[in-house]
Amino acid sequence: MGVGSIVNLNNAQVAGALGVEVVIIAPGGLGYSFDQLALNKALLEKHGGRLRGVILNKVEPDKYDMVKDYYSRRLQALWGKPLLGCVPYVEEIERPSMMGFAELLDSNII
Repeated sequence: MGVGSIVNLNNAQVAGALGVEVVIIAPGGLGYSFDQLALNKALLEKHGGRLRGVILNKVEPDKYDMVKDYYSRRLQALWGKPLLGCVPYVEEIERPSMMGFAELLDSNII
C-alpha cells in the first residue's frame, strides 16, 4: 500500500479518494506476512479504502495447502474477507532467463 509514498501519496490514499475496493497481494507466508497484511489493511482503512480480498503470492509448495487453509479461515474470521487466490512459488518465474523466454516464445537465441 505504501508504493508512491516518496511523493507523499500512496496507494491507500488513491484508493480512498477514488472510493474503490482493493485487492491486496501479500507474501505467502505466515507470521511476518500476516503482520504486513494487517498493517496494509490498517493504512487502507485510515484513508477510507475498502478491502475486497487478498491474494497470496510466492507460497512455498510444501506449505501451500496449510497456508491456503489458514488464510482462508483467518481472513474470514477476523475481517470477513475472502482469500481470492494463492500463487505458488515457482523458481523459474522468480529467476527468468533468456533461455526460458526463448522456450516460452518457441524461438531460438542467436
